[in-house]
Amino acid sequence: MQILIWKDGVQYNLAEEEVRQQLSDKRFELSDRATCEGVRDGWIPLKEVLKFVASRQTERRNEAGSREAPLPPQPPARGADYYAVLGISRAASRDEIRAAYRLRMQEYHPDKVAHLGADLRTLAERKAKEINEAYQALHP
Repeated sequence: MQILIWKDGVQYNLAEEEVRQQLSDKRFELSDRATCEGVRDGWIPLKEVLKFVASRQTERRNEAGSREAPLPPQPPARGADYYAVLGISRAASRDEIRAAYRLRMQEYHPDKVAHLGADLRTLAERKAKEINEAYQALHP
């Protein structure tokens, strides 16, 4: 599956194997913006796109007759490190928490990914719930 990556104002269109090689060579980072081939909007972290690609490959193997069970969707992590969810330090001010929340929600808001495939919409919905939970816990 082809993956589009946006880094430093340049868009790269690479196969999954090439992306993994570039990651090991430190050319790309898991936090770089990416999406699957053919999608023009909805840029999310490369880490999430690779998870999506892996889940699609598992589904294809299962459809081809493999006895491997598909991975169940993961519920939002209870008691998760809310600071890590928002990508901020533990010493963050209320304004920094609010800014981080807004930035993360721009990435995963359901309206931003409504045109994408069902798997990516589900992933974005789960992430948005985690982000909301973190924000409510840190910014009452």
